[in-house]
Amino acid sequence: MKRIILFALILSFVACKKEEQNTPDTFQLGYAFELSAEHTQKDCECGDLSVKYLEVSEDSRCPTNVLCVWEGRAVVDFEITLNGEQFNMQLIDRAGQTELARDTIGNYIFNMSPVEPYPLNANEEIEPEDYRIIMTVTGL
Repeated sequence: MKRIILFALILSFVACKKEEQNTPDTFQLGYAFELSAEHTQKDCECGDLSVKYLEVSEDSRCPTNVLCVWEGRAVVDFEITLNGEQFNMQLIDRAGQTELARDTIGNYIFNMSPVEPYPLNANEEIEPEDYRIIMTVTGL
Protein backbone atom coordinates (compact mmCIF):
# COMPACT_ATOMS: atom_id res chain seq x y z
CA MET A 1 0.00 0.00 0.00
CA LYS A 2 2.84 2.38 0.85
CA ARG A 3 4.43 1.66 -2.53
CA ILE A 4 1.20 2.57 -4.33
CA ILE A 5 0.94 5.89 -2.47
CA LEU A 6 4.62 6.63 -3.09
CA PHE A 7 4.22 5.80 -6.78
CA ALA A 8 1.15 8.07 -7.03
CA LEU A 9 3.03 10.95 -5.37
CA ILE A 10 6.02 10.56 -7.70
CA LEU A 11 3.74 10.38 -10.73
CA SER A 12 1.87 13.53 -9.73
CA PHE A 13 5.16 15.35 -9.09
CA VAL A 14 6.47 14.42 -12.56
CA ALA A 15 3.18 15.49 -14.17
CA CYS A 16 3.32 18.86 -12.41
CA LYS A 17 6.93 19.40 -13.45
CA LYS A 18 6.11 18.73 -17.11
CA GLU A 19 3.16 21.12 -16.97
CA GLU A 20 5.39 23.88 -15.59
CA GLN A 21 7.86 23.51 -18.48
CA ASN A 22 5.23 24.20 -21.15
CA THR A 23 4.77 27.94 -21.52
CA PRO A 24 2.74 30.00 -23.99
CA ASP A 25 6.01 30.87 -25.76
CA THR A 26 7.23 27.32 -26.49
CA PHE A 27 6.18 24.37 -28.63
CA GLN A 28 7.04 20.69 -28.92
CA LEU A 29 7.82 18.83 -32.12
CA GLY A 30 4.81 16.93 -33.45
CA TYR A 31 2.23 18.95 -31.49
CA ALA A 32 0.05 21.72 -32.91
CA PHE A 33 0.55 25.21 -31.49
CA GLU A 34 -1.11 28.57 -32.09
CA LEU A 35 0.45 31.81 -33.30
CA SER A 36 -1.40 35.12 -33.24
CA ALA A 37 -0.89 38.86 -32.90
CA GLU A 38 -0.74 38.28 -29.14
CA HIS A 39 1.79 35.40 -29.32
CA THR A 40 3.84 35.98 -32.48
CA GLN A 41 6.87 33.86 -31.65
CA LYS A 42 7.31 30.36 -30.24
CA ASP A 43 10.58 28.63 -29.39
CA CYS A 44 10.96 24.89 -29.74
CA GLU A 45 11.69 22.93 -26.58
CA CYS A 46 13.93 20.79 -28.85
CA GLY A 47 16.69 23.38 -29.08
CA ASP A 48 17.76 26.18 -31.39
CA LEU A 49 14.57 26.61 -33.45
CA SER A 50 11.94 29.33 -33.34
CA VAL A 51 8.91 30.25 -35.45
CA LYS A 52 7.79 33.86 -35.73
CA TYR A 53 4.44 34.81 -37.29
CA LEU A 54 4.84 38.05 -39.24
CA GLU A 55 1.50 38.64 -40.96
CA VAL A 56 -1.28 37.43 -43.20
CA SER A 57 -0.06 39.25 -46.31
CA GLU A 58 -3.05 38.24 -48.43
CA ASP A 59 -6.53 36.97 -47.63
CA SER A 60 -8.67 36.50 -50.71
CA ARG A 61 -10.63 33.48 -49.41
CA CYS A 62 -14.21 33.39 -50.61
CA PRO A 63 -16.62 34.28 -47.76
CA THR A 64 -19.17 31.63 -46.87
CA ASN A 65 -22.18 33.70 -48.00
CA VAL A 66 -20.77 34.55 -51.45
CA LEU A 67 -20.61 32.63 -54.73
CA CYS A 68 -17.06 33.06 -56.04
CA VAL A 69 -15.28 32.20 -59.28
CA TRP A 70 -12.36 30.74 -57.29
CA GLU A 71 -11.88 29.74 -53.66
CA GLY A 72 -9.18 32.32 -52.94
CA ARG A 73 -6.30 31.89 -50.54
CA ALA A 74 -4.65 33.17 -47.40
CA VAL A 75 -0.90 33.83 -47.57
CA VAL A 76 0.98 33.82 -44.26
CA ASP A 77 4.54 35.08 -43.76
CA PHE A 78 6.88 33.62 -41.13
CA GLU A 79 10.45 34.06 -39.97
CA ILE A 80 12.19 30.84 -38.97
CA THR A 81 15.36 30.91 -36.90
CA LEU A 82 17.36 27.69 -36.99
CA ASN A 83 20.76 27.43 -35.32
CA GLY A 84 21.03 31.23 -35.30
CA GLU A 85 20.28 31.59 -39.04
CA GLN A 86 17.07 33.31 -40.18
CA PHE A 87 14.87 32.09 -43.03
CA ASN A 88 11.76 33.69 -44.54
CA MET A 89 8.92 31.26 -45.17
CA GLN A 90 5.55 31.81 -46.83
CA LEU A 91 2.76 29.25 -46.48
CA ILE A 92 -0.53 29.33 -48.35
CA ASP A 93 -3.96 28.19 -47.17
CA ARG A 94 -5.85 27.24 -50.34
CA ALA A 95 -8.67 24.70 -50.45
CA GLY A 96 -7.65 21.37 -51.94
CA GLN A 97 -3.94 22.27 -52.11
CA THR A 98 -2.55 21.30 -48.71
CA GLU A 99 0.99 21.01 -50.12
CA LEU A 100 1.09 24.84 -50.28
CA ALA A 101 0.69 24.96 -46.50
CA ARG A 102 3.84 22.88 -45.95
CA ASP A 103 7.55 23.65 -46.24
CA THR A 104 10.86 22.17 -45.13
CA ILE A 105 13.77 24.07 -43.60
CA GLY A 106 16.79 22.14 -42.40
CA ASN A 107 15.59 18.89 -40.86
CA TYR A 108 12.13 20.26 -39.98
CA ILE A 109 8.77 20.14 -41.74
CA PHE A 110 6.44 23.09 -41.08
CA ASN A 111 2.75 22.39 -41.64
CA MET A 112 0.08 25.09 -41.31
CA SER A 113 -3.58 24.26 -40.68
CA PRO A 114 -6.31 26.40 -42.30
CA VAL A 115 -6.08 30.04 -41.25
CA GLU A 116 -8.70 31.14 -38.72
CA PRO A 117 -11.14 32.79 -38.69
CA TYR A 118 -12.66 32.00 -42.06
CA PRO A 119 -14.37 35.02 -43.68
CA LEU A 120 -18.13 34.89 -43.22
CA ASN A 121 -19.36 37.99 -45.06
CA ALA A 122 -18.04 39.86 -48.09
CA ASN A 123 -18.45 43.23 -46.38
CA GLU A 124 -16.59 42.29 -43.17
CA GLU A 125 -12.80 42.44 -43.18
CA ILE A 126 -10.84 40.34 -40.71
CA GLU A 127 -8.66 42.54 -38.51
CA PRO A 128 -4.94 41.59 -38.37
CA GLU A 129 -5.13 41.01 -34.61
CA ASP A 130 -7.96 38.47 -35.07
CA TYR A 131 -5.99 35.95 -37.15
CA ARG A 132 -4.96 32.67 -35.53
CA ILE A 133 -2.43 30.41 -37.17
CA ILE A 134 -2.17 26.75 -36.13
CA MET A 135 1.22 25.20 -36.92
CA THR A 136 2.81 21.78 -36.43
CA VAL A 137 6.55 21.26 -36.76
CA THR A 138 8.00 17.77 -37.10
CA GLY A 139 11.49 16.43 -37.67
CA LEU A 140 12.51 14.60 -40.81
